[in-house]
Amino acid sequence: MFWKRKARFWTDAIYLVYTDAEAGAEWWISTFGAKRVALPEWDDPLPNDIAVQFPDGETPSICISTSEDVRRSGLDRASTPHPVVVCNDIELASQHCQARGASPTAIHDGRGPRYFEITDPDGNLIEICEDV
Repeated sequence: MFWKRKARFWTDAIYLVYTDAEAGAEWWISTFGAKRVALPEWDDPLPNDIAVQFPDGETPSICISTSEDVRRSGLDRASTPHPVVVCNDIELASQHCQARGASPTAIHDGRGPRYFEITDPDGNLIEICEDV
């Protein structure tokens, strides 16, 4: 039987701020095949937080907040300096993102793991790096 390889994505925890949390969640769903899940018992939840997880993930790993909620709360929800998502195959991951309209940069191949970057609709830079 022939098995087609697919790009797999994972991360520990990412906190992102969006002008519109629903639109931010939809971007992760359409770009990575993530799914919206019930908000777990994370620290300092905000009223409009949304949790998503990657398709192969077992726990929510992405918390999406609205910029208005973050401003009102005074919390720092920025992933510093930018969020990193790990993948199993950098070429497949780049093709996957390109096919979903995410416009990946060229793959950087130098010291350390190979990676590329994408930018979401709110301008958040996201690094996709290959698991080593």
